[in-house]
Amino acid sequence: MGIPSKYNPAEVEDKWYKYWMDRGFFHSVPDNRESYTIVIPPPNVTGVLHMGHMLNNTIQDILVRRARMTGKNACWVPGTDHASIATEAKVVNKLKEEGINKTDISRDKFLEHAWEWTHKHGGIILEQLKKLGASCDWDRTAFTMDKARSESVIKVFIDLFNKGLVYRGVRMVNWDPSAKTALSDEEVIYKEVQSKLYYLRYKIEAPLNPPKGGKQDPLYKTARKSEYELLKKNAKKLRRFSTEAESVLWEMVRANRLGDKFRRQHIIDDIIVDFVCLSKQLVIEVDGGYHNKPEIQELDNLKTEILNELEYKVIRFTNEKVLLNIDSVTKSIQDALQSSPHGGVEGADEDFVTIATTRPETILGDTAVCVNPVDERFSHLKGKRVLVPLINRSVPIIEDNYVDMEFGTGCLKITPAHDINDYEIGMRHNLESVDIFNDDGTLSEKAQIHIGEDRFAVRDKIVSELEKAGNLVKIEDYTNKVGFSERTDEIIEPKLSAQWFLKMEDLVKPAIENVLNLNIQFHPAKFKNIYRHWMENIKDWCISRQLWWGHRIPVYYLPDGGFV
Repeated sequence: MGIPSKYNPAEVEDKWYKYWMDRGFFHSVPDNRESYTIVIPPPNVTGVLHMGHMLNNTIQDILVRRARMTGKNACWVPGTDHASIATEAKVVNKLKEEGINKTDISRDKFLEHAWEWTHKHGGIILEQLKKLGASCDWDRTAFTMDKARSESVIKVFIDLFNKGLVYRGVRMVNWDPSAKTALSDEEVIYKEVQSKLYYLRYKIEAPLNPPKGGKQDPLYKTARKSEYELLKKNAKKLRRFSTEAESVLWEMVRANRLGDKFRRQHIIDDIIVDFVCLSKQLVIEVDGGYHNKPEIQELDNLKTEILNELEYKVIRFTNEKVLLNIDSVTKSIQDALQSSPHGGVEGADEDFVTIATTRPETILGDTAVCVNPVDERFSHLKGKRVLVPLINRSVPIIEDNYVDMEFGTGCLKITPAHDINDYEIGMRHNLESVDIFNDDGTLSEKAQIHIGEDRFAVRDKIVSELEKAGNLVKIEDYTNKVGFSERTDEIIEPKLSAQWFLKMEDLVKPAIENVLNLNIQFHPAKFKNIYRHWMENIKDWCISRQLWWGHRIPVYYLPDGGFV
């Protein structure tokens, strides 16, 4: 028989693979030879091979074949993973196409559909491995939901529980609103996304310095008590009957996001000024023709002298200047703010503090605002409380070293139920956790507003409402990393949930020790430190899932909340 002029890989590879299989070259039986075993990382039963499998399985095949060549009893154990989330999602979609909702059928009926799907689609990936020439011992093919594996899962769970390594508790977990289940940290993929950073202001529940009379700190000078009420009435009247120029200037201030910095018709000592930025100690006066009279100009000069003595800078504009050239007026004000000798505080301004967040919808779950204890900009806020915008929940201003003074304004909103770092801060300061999301990512009744609406649709509405309420300071473009579900590609929602966890602290010790003493070596070696950092900072593993397809936690739940 002659050699073909062209190589036909399909014919040659199928021929020789069948030859190997028929003669049991890959089958392993225990004997006196040195054993060499690899358990294949089981691919998803309903999946197909991708480039990751190609690389991983090729390396394993090389190692196993070399072990056989050197006389070892090599065994490469194949199998597939039941893939809880991926398989359940496929079955749910299949049922939808048939007009069936998962919630309308029993668990047992759903599992019938899941097993049918698995038997129909589950063999594809194994056949692809054979096409690659993988030298697995196919007689040992396993499935993570077969009888032997299911029994071993129950046995190991009970053993770990009896050793105190498995426990149930309410912890912060990665929640997939699409699959409606908790995920482990390893099932979350972080992607860099283009987001927005929203600067929001929270009203301080009580003024930083209410009127006391006399001459206090220059930032907060007020009239004497006996005169203050009369001045306050006059100020309200002036606001109500403001001139056209004053209204135009105020609209400009708001349009340029300066509304959080300025006060209108504000009382300083015994004087009512048109506009003032207290943090910058800048007063703006808008003068009509009335101010051209010599006697009024004399009074204006006297007021300016008094304000200068109180360390306020005063700039004046005529009505005509404001009405005819507001752009020039705007630039003059911005220049004055920049050149002010008083640095001011971006995060705190008289009766407000400003925070920065990428998730404005979560303000509905805020239970504190936090600053760094060494940040002198906010030392005057100690012991104060603020009102959460839109819902007016009163929350404390707390201090914690976690706060990065360089991020945003240096003030951090704390939402313990929806951020892992906030949760840990909340635990340290005994804060309430307000869970504002339902399992499907819609807002719960605890959110108080927008109940039942999707979290991302609510984000846009919240931003609009904050702007109308005067609580939106500015919006900036921002690049950050966001967690996505590995299986559904849904954005993960950090969520407090009662789940089952495996304690990892003791379990990782031998894994770390065997790498440090070189029993296990990494190639390239640089990954050794990455591995060590990962293992030394690992958190308890969330092992429970809210799915019907997969291993069940072997416990019975009692009406009183207990379990056996």
